[in-house]
Amino acid sequence: MVPPAAENFTESSKLSGSSGLSREKPQHSVGTELFTHAFKRNVIRYSTASLLTALLVTPLFFGAVHPAVYLTLETVIFGTAFLLMLTQGRLITLLSTNEFPASRFIVYSLLLFIAYLLIQSVVFLTTRQPHFILGTTSLVLDTAALRAALRHSFFFAMVFLTVRMLLQLRAQFAFKLNKILLLTSVIVAMVALGHWVHDTGKLFWIFSPDYVNSSERARWPFVNPNNLAQFLLPLFFLTTADILTRGQALFSTDVFKFRCKDRVLQATTQLFLTSKSFQRDIFSLLFLTVSLLIISLALLGSQSRGSLLGWATGILLFVAIRKFLSRKENLAQLDSGSGSRRRRSKQSNHRQSVKLPFLDTCVITITRHLGSIALLGAVMLLALFFNERGAELLGDRLALGLLYAKDDMRWQLYLDSLKMIQAHPFFGVGLGQWASAYPEYMNQLLAGVNPVFMHSDPLQLLAEAGVVGSLPVALLFVGFLVLGLRCVMRIPKLRAYAEARIASNIVTALLCGLISAVISSLIDFPFHIPAINFSVATLLALWAYHCDSILKT
Repeated sequence: MVPPAAENFTESSKLSGSSGLSREKPQHSVGTELFTHAFKRNVIRYSTASLLTALLVTPLFFGAVHPAVYLTLETVIFGTAFLLMLTQGRLITLLSTNEFPASRFIVYSLLLFIAYLLIQSVVFLTTRQPHFILGTTSLVLDTAALRAALRHSFFFAMVFLTVRMLLQLRAQFAFKLNKILLLTSVIVAMVALGHWVHDTGKLFWIFSPDYVNSSERARWPFVNPNNLAQFLLPLFFLTTADILTRGQALFSTDVFKFRCKDRVLQATTQLFLTSKSFQRDIFSLLFLTVSLLIISLALLGSQSRGSLLGWATGILLFVAIRKFLSRKENLAQLDSGSGSRRRRSKQSNHRQSVKLPFLDTCVITITRHLGSIALLGAVMLLALFFNERGAELLGDRLALGLLYAKDDMRWQLYLDSLKMIQAHPFFGVGLGQWASAYPEYMNQLLAGVNPVFMHSDPLQLLAEAGVVGSLPVALLFVGFLVLGLRCVMRIPKLRAYAEARIASNIVTALLCGLISAVISSLIDFPFHIPAINFSVATLLALWAYHCDSILKT
């Protein structure tokens, strides 16, 4: 038994982090260290809970487009970021080092963009111009719009920093974040599909948005169908990455290494009947597959032309990357001499099959035709869902897109905005000032129309921030592509590590998903919707975290 004095001496030595011969710290110093450690731990717990809750809840409130919701969301994010920077300030400096190349590049790009916005705002607010009524006025036409745009820009940067810091502080946060994003996408997709059947113009058939309009497209819990699709686009690819990860882990077990198909089915059946973990993996894979189908149906139901364009581009890019990685893996296996091992395993697996009971035989039969059954079920679900109403709506939307695309009001908005860009090429008209400056350049055919957004986020950014202000954003996107390609080229060398396989799937999927989101923003305004802004910043931080892990491995 340890004497009380020796016990206290040992504990104080541990707290001080020195040897037993060192001098004990004063009691108040030890208490301060314990309080500081507990406070930091509680801040991390609060930040994790608040961020995950906000991700799950925010899209269900009309995409957080109403002031009460997005102001609450911004308050939570700014408060969380402030507490994390207060208690973990050194982590921001660490993320800016060479050890985290992707995070460092994004942090510097965001800081450069925000610095420009602040300088532009100060200059525009202090510069006077003649006014025919007021005499003189500042270059800022709408101060409230300027404040809102600055808040949204700061919000995106703070979300990225908060998520990236939490990913570095908590080992399990990436897993929890992934699950919450999957759950959010499934809930949003199910709400959209449920309301598409009977849309009364109210969310959950009770709550009305500020602007009520009828629609024949899937849109809830967002007011605009295009915003629904743009929210689900990157999450579709993230769900695909989860399916790949789960499938790779499942089919890498020993039972799938037999060359004889009957042996694989027998071993799989026995493992399924006896192993709870194997059953859990099978059901998880089925759940993810159904979730991906639900998200796909919601994307189709939104009938968003820009999102469908981004979706198709992302899928083609994803398939091309997967084929490239598969080819590299096959070459690596040939170089390592795996052919001889396969020949030996093929000879050892030609053994007499064991006669199985009736239950095992039934499970084997179902397993053998599982792919055909899943395909048949998916076709039946699609046929049931798009019967009559779905087919008619999609047909009408396609006809509208093909026959009347040239008459879309967007093209006139773009032409008028190009005149605005030519008049203010370098520094723009000011952040958030496009709507106020547009009437001066508006075509008379749109008289009486008061657009709030241009329906093209990159073009509106160019009009408001100019060429100088758009450079940091363009640099961010180009760097995102370059770092993503570097990760893809490095993935074949790291496929032997399980964690690297998970990171490679997520990096590849989010690379395609975020590119598809940017493509859809070319003819729409997703980054002006707080819920989409929140989601994209979170996914960018998740991508940077896994990209850093690949590049430094």
